[in-house]
Amino acid sequence: MRYFLYTYTFPQNYDITREHRVFGTPKSGGDHLATKVERLRPGDIVLIRNAAFDKLYFFRHCVVTGPIYDQDEGSPWPPILWYDEKIKNRVIYHLRCAVDFENTPYLSLSQLTWDHLDSLRFINERGKLILGAQAWGKKLSGNFIQDPAEVARFNELVEYEAPQGLATVDG
Repeated sequence: MRYFLYTYTFPQNYDITREHRVFGTPKSGGDHLATKVERLRPGDIVLIRNAAFDKLYFFRHCVVTGPIYDQDEGSPWPPILWYDEKIKNRVIYHLRCAVDFENTPYLSLSQLTWDHLDSLRFINERGKLILGAQAWGKKLSGNFIQDPAEVARFNELVEYEAPQGLATVDG
């Protein structure tokens, strides 16, 4: 099991994600975002942060249920879908995948603070501790928690409970 951390700049996009059961990101972005998004697979848990708040705030999480589609090559969703796409009248979030909000594990995210995340003592790609809102903001901009030890620590922090009747999948 892996977590994918992402931030929505426009809170309205989360409502669209829920309504259409689709998660989307741009093709371009810092730190090879497209390459990371293309590695999403069914069973990955997507945590979406709301950037509209100064404090740490997550929307309800979802689970990837299908393959990644490139909107330029055709997908089951309308081309202009999200709030800011409608404003600009162009596709912004080219990479899209189906997600589910019903068969998700329990995660206690509502009380998390930046200090809680700091307590995880995660290391970034440069070998430095991820500390503070700015460093975590970067981690929450399209990155995985996939190292088994880090997943275990994060699960403990968020009080992970698997959905009833579903086995957890590792890998």
